Amino acid sequence: MAITLSSLPNELILQICKRLASDTDLSNLRLVCRLFGEVGLPALGTRVTFALLPESINRLRDISSDPVFSRHTSSVVCLMNVFYPYSTVRSLKLSMTKPLTSGNHVARDAGLSEDDWAESMMHYNLLLAAQDEAFKTLETSQDIQIACRRFNNLQNLHIRDARSFQPDHLRSNPAYQFLSQRHGDLTHCSVLPAFNFSVFPHKIALPGVYLLSSLLGAFTESQLRTLQVDALALEVFQEEDDVYSQIRKSIQSLHALKLCIWAASEDDERERADRTLSKNRLKKFLCSAPDLEVLEVSINGAFFGTGIYYANSGYILPREYTWHRIRRLRFSQVEFLTSDFLDFLSFHGHTLEYVGLRDCAIVGPPSQGLQRCFWSDILIPLATTYSLATLSLSGWFTVPAFVEQDQNQEIRILPAMNMEHDRVKDVKLSVGEAIEMASCSKEFNSFLQAEVGRRNDLAMDTDGSVIEGLVTEIKEGIIRDLMDREPVRPTKVVTEVVPTRYSDYLKLFTQDHESTSLW
Repeated sequence: MAITLSSLPNELILQICKRLASDTDLSNLRLVCRLFGEVGLPALGTRVTFALLPESINRLRDISSDPVFSRHTSSVVCLMNVFYPYSTVRSLKLSMTKPLTSGNHVARDAGLSEDDWAESMMHYNLLLAAQDEAFKTLETSQDIQIACRRFNNLQNLHIRDARSFQPDHLRSNPAYQFLSQRHGDLTHCSVLPAFNFSVFPHKIALPGVYLLSSLLGAFTESQLRTLQVDALALEVFQEEDDVYSQIRKSIQSLHALKLCIWAASEDDERERADRTLSKNRLKKFLCSAPDLEVLEVSINGAFFGTGIYYANSGYILPREYTWHRIRRLRFSQVEFLTSDFLDFLSFHGHTLEYVGLRDCAIVGPPSQGLQRCFWSDILIPLATTYSLATLSLSGWFTVPAFVEQDQNQEIRILPAMNMEHDRVKDVKLSVGEAIEMASCSKEFNSFLQAEVGRRNDLAMDTDGSVIEGLVTEIKEGIIRDLMDREPVRPTKVVTEVVPTRYSDYLKLFTQDHESTSLW
């Protein structure tokens, strides 16, 4: 099929231009048009992005009416541009009912000038106007659903927290540009002089669940393959209402699920978050997708006086055999109960290829006491029992808390290890890199086999089992030395230098690897 510039939709031409060195080079553009025939079209125009603004919804409607896009579009991205995304329904209702403090009162009590107050009100009114348009758009969400249903191959949905992201089609919108330049994601009112004096509602917000339940109406139960939600309040899993049931029913055919779950930061929310998770509706929700191959769960929450909030892994991971295809797991701000994680691995470890952990904590069974657990209890099985291709460790890894006395007050301290900053003594490796290498590197495993054989005068063909036993012992020793230590408080030392009994193996391997890479 011959393709000319006149036969291509404008939207597709824009996407082609992005792939060129210069978007003004028409000769290259014509060449691309000749090379991309009927076979090449599915590689272009497969994703459509829209924001909750009328002109963006109109664009979505126009794109969905084009035969090229209706046939080849497989992904839709919805941007939460004008809202603070990690909101709960309760906080939204509170912010909408809170009266606005008068300017005279603020100027008198806080010392704001008339100019500061006027600037604050100008920005606030612009933000309210943009959000009012977005609410009106959602009230007619059927238009969005109708447009999305025209995409015959639609399989992927991403509700994106659009901080620092500007869609190309909104670059000409002066109000959007003004707001985005001043506020980043259009909701950071803290730059306004009046914000810190509680003049405006604390957050102007739209719960992500409103968007999710609206957009899922465009998918059939067997159509959705990938769902990514960058902002979803934990309260979604508080009770089995119609919204929860609809979302749960819509994910049954998912292959990939990526959720960032927000726990609100009010004073009493830590206990409320624990109570919500203990109902196991989050776990029940995740288990509704038995064909999952990729699962990412990130918890976003911190509480005044008690610090970062970690969700207990027992409320996330199933103990029974549930995901028979699971290949990739990634968790952030999750507190792992050793027995729960090992039970999960006993059923699902044989299919896992990738495990990623960021800013996580570990606790032992209550019967053992809080001090009787170590990260090696989890990491050693990943390194020696299961054939992972990749283990990714990043951020702070905490161990059970201890209590200090400070001016007659008890302070809960979480000792932590930093995977990127803490270094292995005498080796040019971070702690995280060394553990990842011991766990997954085939090159390091082959090196250990050869080195152990050489040092002990053993051969793989006759003494293979002995060599493998010694290699496993070295790997376990590296992990125990680096992870089963008493970490210092992160406020006292930025970087720790951690010794290991097996640093000679690590040092020799990294030197050999560096010299080989130079060639």
